[in-house]
Amino acid sequence: MAAQTPEAIYQQTCSVCHDGQIASAPRKGDTAAWAPRLAKGKDVLLENVLKGYSVMPPKGMCFSCTKDDLKGVIDWMAH
Repeated sequence: MAAQTPEAIYQQTCSVCHDGQIASAPRKGDTAAWAPRLAKGKDVLLENVLKGYSVMPPKGMCFSCTKDDLKGVIDWMAH
């Protein structure tokens, strides 16, 4: 199975919440919304994604995603 791009993963799973449906879910490229999350460090952000945080389910429901996949999606979404 070929690796998926961050954009493909976003479209398949993340966009369900991060396209504005949930106000607390930062939108792609919204640097103001991402700044406080990134300020905590990418390791903390990744851990929150892996375990789930607040209303976000573990792995953002991308159960086939690896840590590297999720790191890529975080980087892609935050910029």
